[in-house]
Amino acid sequence: MLKALLGISLVPAILAGAVPRQQEATQAEQAARLLQEDLNRKAFEGLPALGVDVLVYPPEAQREGFPAETFKTDVQLRLRQNGLRVLEDFELEPHSPLLKVSILLLKREGGYVYRFDIELSERVALVRKPAGVLLATTWHDGAVGITGKDRYSAVRDGVREYLDRFINQYLAANPKR
Repeated sequence: MLKALLGISLVPAILAGAVPRQQEATQAEQAARLLQEDLNRKAFEGLPALGVDVLVYPPEAQREGFPAETFKTDVQLRLRQNGLRVLEDFELEPHSPLLKVSILLLKREGGYVYRFDIELSERVALVRKPAGVLLATTWHDGAVGITGKDRYSAVRDGVREYLDRFINQYLAANPKR
């Protein structure tokens, strides 16, 4: 069908032109991925401990089966099981790294539309002004989804999957000795 529409002589030319562009895109994507992996490794190297905070929006969602404390306990447990030191709330100091999980839920017929973000925030010094220390996100990931009948487990499983990405990148930057 394509040959009939374009003419047989144009097909090889079109395909030949598409291959280098596809290779260029693949090379650019690979370079971007390698750069991101390097930045992630630097963000995780030597991270001694971190606090955990979980926010669920809107507040009504907590009453409808999405309790922030349950998510927080789940996140803390998973981090500890993988060897990360998790600070209790009373141990947190202004300079403590903080892993924040934000969950936004929008009720719809039969379930929810949700978005969650997982981000590591730390105090950092600006290169141009080392005395200028501020709070910055040094790692971030997240997703959007739709739940059906089993609302809580869909969101929980998504958060766990992305938390595992965080853990794997942390472990890659901090191999056990």
